[in-house]
Amino acid sequence: MITIANKVIALINPNATKAKKAIRFCKSRSLAYHILLDASNCLSLLQRYASGNGATFLVFGGDGTYNAFTNALFSLTKRQRDTCYAGFLPCGRANDLPAALGIPNSLPSAYDRILAGEIRKIDVLKVNKHFFLSGGGFGLPAEVVKTHHTLAASTFHQKVLLPLGNLSYLAVTLAKMMEARAWVDIKCGHETHPERLMLCAIMNQPFIGKRFLLCPPAKQSDGLLDVVSIPKQPTRAANFAILLKVLKGTHLRNREVKHVQAREITITTTKQATFMADGELLCSGTAFKFTCHRNAIRILC
Repeated sequence: MITIANKVIALINPNATKAKKAIRFCKSRSLAYHILLDASNCLSLLQRYASGNGATFLVFGGDGTYNAFTNALFSLTKRQRDTCYAGFLPCGRANDLPAALGIPNSLPSAYDRILAGEIRKIDVLKVNKHFFLSGGGFGLPAEVVKTHHTLAASTFHQKVLLPLGNLSYLAVTLAKMMEARAWVDIKCGHETHPERLMLCAIMNQPFIGKRFLLCPPAKQSDGLLDVVSIPKQPTRAANFAILLKVLKGTHLRNREVKHVQAREITITTTKQATFMADGELLCSGTAFKFTCHRNAIRILC
């Protein structure tokens, strides 16, 4: 049993794919839990419990829920943050962060693994005023998430995408590539001219969307963010060819694909662009400053 904090609090996103299972699980283990209503509710819960000897928060949700928790956590003072530990239990669609941490997909196994109490510190990335944990991007990744959000209340989503689980990200990606319109003009770091890209990814781990190995060398605790740029391809066939390489994690061998590491980097776009991370549309604009906060969050895994 966890002994690093006096309080163990479960936070459940009621809209997560496995929310009902999470509630039943918490009841079966006699875990005190709270339903997360919105971002302000999450912050108030952290402020309530992040005092004294601190608390261990077990977050039941998907990557978007982990993102909301992280941004609430970084709204606390450093002294308060230093009393908090987090465990992320997979209840969403992709669950990229738990997968990268080696946490099993079943709730009982994930819970037992977390209670074993191994503590890891991992980096937290920041874009402008928003924090994120796993990774994200401009161009195609943002368009895929936009489409998911647009279709969320539709019959198509309920009857087709939802049953596909995390495969729905691949299905929407293929559809967006058929449109051949998912591109963005980006100037990265000290480059003098913008480049037309299919996507520009900023990563803290090797993959997002469960199976898109955008940056196999990325590490969660090296104090660096990884930037991968893939140019817009001339034909649909070339688009699909590079996608196959991304799925295999071999695209970095292409000369046209760029990979750089940095502690911080500024990216500008020639027109309004949206950055997606942790499965959420975090911010829009034409100037984005990215920074890496080394070993800034303590995770049980």
